[in-house]
Amino acid sequence: MTDERMRRKRFAFLGAGIIAGVFIERLLSARVTAPENILATDVDWAKLDHLNKRFGIKTSLNNCYENTICQFSSGVVNPGFMTADVTH
Repeated sequence: MTDERMRRKRFAFLGAGIIAGVFIERLLSARVTAPENILATDVDWAKLDHLNKRFGIKTSLNNCYENTICQFSSGVVNPGFMTADVTH
């Protein structure tokens, strides 16, 4: 895959905590993709706002939105919340 094709890949993170932040930081610092191609979703608006301001990524309170725009998604949800997230 060419570098340009990879840079157009879209990524989504279900959960906007510390682990998602590390992944996002690494993707951007390695120039794997651009900020506009990254989406983080979470139930905590403050976490989303932090990632948006820090990295310039897209954010959403709606986990379903990521399924419509992303080619890769990663669940980085606190295990204590997993049951609730799976049932929604």
